This record gives sequence, C-alpha cells and structure tokens, in this order.
Amino acid sequence: MSVGIRISKETFDVKEAEKKDLIYDSDLNAFKVWKEGSGTGVGTIKIDHELSFTPTFLAYAELETDKMFQINFDGYLGSVDNPYGIYFWGYTDAKELTLNIGTSYFVMTGNSQDIGRNYYYYIFGDTAKEADTKSEFSEEFGIKVSKLYKEASSNFIEDLLLTSEKPPLKLYKQGEVTVEIPTMGGDTVYIEHDLPFIPAFTVLARKPTDDGWKPIPQKVDLGRNLYAYSTPKHLVLYVASGFDVGTYMFKYLIFASRARA
Repeated sequence: MSVGIRISKETFDVKEAEKKDLIYDSDLNAFKVWKEGSGTGVGTIKIDHELSFTPTFLAYAELETDKMFQINFDGYLGSVDNPYGIYFWGYTDAKELTLNIGTSYFVMTGNSQDIGRNYYYYIFGDTAKEADTKSEFSEEFGIKVSKLYKEASSNFIEDLLLTSEKPPLKLYKQGEVTVEIPTMGGDTVYIEHDLPFIPAFTVLARKPTDDGWKPIPQKVDLGRNLYAYSTPKHLVLYVASGFDVGTYMFKYLIFASRARA
C-alpha cells in the first residue's frame, strides 16, 4: 500500500506490520452492518434487506437456554442422547434473509415441537452475489473510505470500504484450536471471552478428512455433528462422538457485538 490508512495493534510498527497485525487497513474491505435485528420465532422467518444485491449475513438462534448457535445453510442440533433434533439453516437472496429455526422433531416418531426461539441477525452491505444496480443510503456527516477508483462522496454502499454510518462488527478475540480425537469419542472446547453479553462469532473447522476449511455448524448425520455456540462466558466448540479419529482444527473470531438482544 503506497497510500491509505493503516492502524496497527499494540506493540506493532504500523509501517512494517503484516495484515494480520493491523486493526484497520484501507486496502481491505470491512463488512459494513447494513441492518441488524432480533426476534422470537419458529419455522421459516423472512426479513427484507432492502438492498439491490444478495448480501452476506451472520445469524444466530438460541436453540438451548443461553446458547446462541450460528446459522448457516445446513445445521442440526441433536445426538443419540437427545432424541429431539432441531434443524436450523439460513440464506439470503436478492430480496430477503430467510431463517428456519427451532422446528424440532422426535427422531423415533417424527412428532414435532414448535417452540419459539430467540434469534439475532446482521445483514451486511457487502455482496454475496453481484447485481447491476446499486444500493443508496444517506449520510449527512461522518467518516467514509472509498474503494479504489470510487468517490468517497458516493452514497452507494458497494463503493465504500468503510462508513461510520454503517460500522463493521468489532473483532474482540481470535485464535486457533487443535483437538485430538484418539477414539470414536467426541470432545468439547471452552474459550473464555470476558464480555458482558453473549457475543457474535464465526468458526471454521478442518476435519482430518478435509482438504480445506469449512464453516460450522456441519451436519453429518443424526448422531454426528460439528458445531459451535456462544454463552454468557464462553465460545464452545463441539465435536460429537462418532466422528473420525485424528486432528480437528478450528479457527474462530469472537466479535464485541451481540448474538442475543
């Protein structure tokens, strides 16, 4: 970077620091929170995002008391010890964020339990799929950093790396964890966060049989699942019993932003 804005972490020289040691780098886009909200519901929930493109998102559901699970395209909470399973998933399209949470069923009989669950979501002003039109917003004052060859005066969210009107999530803690599974048993890892609320987070995992990193939760079958959740004290990483033996690797980000209202 020949010109721009860089802010380094404590003890790092801003002129020499690697990108991983920077708090902010105007060469890189920040996920700008376009819209956030919460509610209680069960089954399919649709939320208009009012953007002209398909946006990225983060969403969470309280599937057990004080446990906020991240929602992605394919999640399942349940085990051989818990006969009531809960499917949960979410996705965005050009119109809305769709969440399906909390519809649980009894594995042996198929009977369902419709229990309303708390949820929280962030919709970002950043594309998961490009569109021909742009999304305009108003900002009377504040700080803007535009993308290369774009005007900082632009009111189109796609043209900006950063805007104080739509601030990004604040990264609080990050790290990597390795878990050894020597037998067909599982394991649970607790990472303390010290925040006064249940935080938002995201986790990638690499199983022994994987060539790359994948987001979790990952549903394998009714008794073998890989997922993470946050509580008032911890981020919890869970490898269910029955997975392949070997080394499981996790990369996690904990944000100083809420996963529950």
